[in-house]
Amino acid sequence: PRAIHKEICQHVKKAPSTVSFHLKKLIEAGIIEEISLGKEKAYVVKNPEKVIDLLVTYKSTFLDRAVDKFVDTWMSLSKP
Repeated sequence: PRAIHKEICQHVKKAPSTVSFHLKKLIEAGIIEEISLGKEKAYVVKNPEKVIDLLVTYKSTFLDRAVDKFVDTWMSLSKP
């Protein structure tokens, strides 16, 4: 699945600048990629199965609530 910036901001309830900062880091790490949809940009996880498996495996060790929110977001977006 893909999500546009506005959808991600609404889902995680964070400021657009905060979301942009983290999306940039995820792109640089090769976890997600940015695709153009006309005037908008969408974001897609490069290897969703691997990322979900890793996040679910290590979720209980994360202390940051933002990471938990990210896991929940991508898991909900990956459901058919």
